[in-house]
Amino acid sequence: MTTSGLWRVAAAGLAVAIVVLGVVPIGGMVEIVGPPDPVTTTGHFVSYAALAFVLAVALSGWRTTPRSLVIALALAVALGAAVELLQGPIPYRDASLLDLGVDAAGAVAGLAVFSVVARGRRPRSRPG
Repeated sequence: MTTSGLWRVAAAGLAVAIVVLGVVPIGGMVEIVGPPDPVTTTGHFVSYAALAFVLAVALSGWRTTPRSLVIALALAVALGAAVELLQGPIPYRDASLLDLGVDAAGAVAGLAVFSVVARGRRPRSRPG
């Protein structure tokens, strides 16, 4: 399997993990802490930052193209919206626009980190 293929598998696996963790019962953690739960909020941010980062690599290798960044952001935010929609009818979960906003912010942060890392991986031209 190519490196690009491995990143695609990683992106798919991370997306599946986010969906599963988004719909399973969480053992009353939110009820104990109360909304907004800082642990859950941090989990949203970090999960979507990682997802966007991995998606960007899967889509473009280590090149920062506007197209790949927009697609990675759109896919990450679309997954966040889908998970929130899935959570709506589940009695032990809540759909939340705040969570979707945190997901989007995490995705933007992940793409910012990707951009910095990708620039650092570029070969430097040697003078003269």
